[in-house]
Amino acid sequence: IISSNPNLASSSTSQENIIHLSQLAAIDNLQKSVSQINHKNWDPIDNPPVLVDIEFDPELKVTASGQLEVNTWLLDKLPAFGDSVIVGSFAQGKKKKIAVALVMDLSGSMKDEVPDEAEQCEDADDDCEVTSKKKYEYLRDAAQEFIGNFGAYLDGIVVVTFSNSASDVYSKSSAMSASEIDNLMHDFSMISPFSSAPPGYRVDGKTNMALALRKARVKINDILNQPNWDDAYPVIIMISDGAPNECADEFPCTCDNTGSTCSNGNPTCMVLEDYGRYAPYMSFVINFADEIRLEDNIPIFSVGIGTPASDTESPFQESTGDDLKSYFLRRVSNDPEGLTDPQFMDGSGADGHCVEEDLGIIVDRDPKGIYVQSFGSNLGPILNSFGEKILTRLSD
Repeated sequence: IISSNPNLASSSTSQENIIHLSQLAAIDNLQKSVSQINHKNWDPIDNPPVLVDIEFDPELKVTASGQLEVNTWLLDKLPAFGDSVIVGSFAQGKKKKIAVALVMDLSGSMKDEVPDEAEQCEDADDDCEVTSKKKYEYLRDAAQEFIGNFGAYLDGIVVVTFSNSASDVYSKSSAMSASEIDNLMHDFSMISPFSSAPPGYRVDGKTNMALALRKARVKINDILNQPNWDDAYPVIIMISDGAPNECADEFPCTCDNTGSTCSNGNPTCMVLEDYGRYAPYMSFVINFADEIRLEDNIPIFSVGIGTPASDTESPFQESTGDDLKSYFLRRVSNDPEGLTDPQFMDGSGADGHCVEEDLGIIVDRDPKGIYVQSFGSNLGPILNSFGEKILTRLSD
């Protein structure tokens, strides 16, 4: 699409990117409104609608004008005037601000290697080696790619890493410049298990997912509460290879497993009992994720790296050790696909549970998220697909 508007030619690269995306809604609405011109006496000719012009104002509101050639019943009866007419319409779309919190698991299990399942050996007798990389290496590369591809489109970006604790390693409430994108990509390159890794970038320890989501929520709301952020679209993207197994004094989420009540008074806890050592943490994170979605209207997209647990009977998948708890991550995102999963407990207090809310899937309540399982090497394309989905929300 080419526009003669001089403002486009003089705008910054970031502005050009956003203008280009903002066109999409206007064009889509245009095609719908032009098509609605037709009624029982108007028949469109085979030619599709033609986009005539796109104009931009200083606030990046996009106006798309178009036309459609149609046959009319009246002109068909008056051949002298021809048998078709050009009708027109226009539609507008305006850029929305968008903020993304990238929440990344740097726990010790991220040092494990996973094979590249995209590679296949055609013949078992051949000398064929399927390459493998450590999970954190796939995460590091994918995070760099995501920021490189989408950093210029984002009006706000938050990065939180977590292991024993959680660190908000980056936060910005305006579009990233090219140098800022390069600097953050360089920071991501330092993710490693070695002692030389900077604070917040070392791979080691447990999985304090609850504190990570809390920090992401606080930081993204700090951005949303600034002036001119009323009509914004925030998203949390969480990447992990397992289930939560740690909390912090500043944000406790555990209760003991000695009885049928939560002895520490925390109503969103679940007694361990028969559901594995991760159950208290998982139930707490589910409730907290629901709070983020329903109170703050922030959807959560999640990616699970590794092999999903083989236990398909229990929502906690407790009988399969440290394998990926896919049901849990899908439930955190409130992904509609989770309707086919075993359901989490209903919070009634029976069977040793002490949960304040219903943990069942609530896909009928927006916002809905997305869960995707990654085998490692496809993590970059998954994050890119998330970025594309998020950017479609830039415009009305």
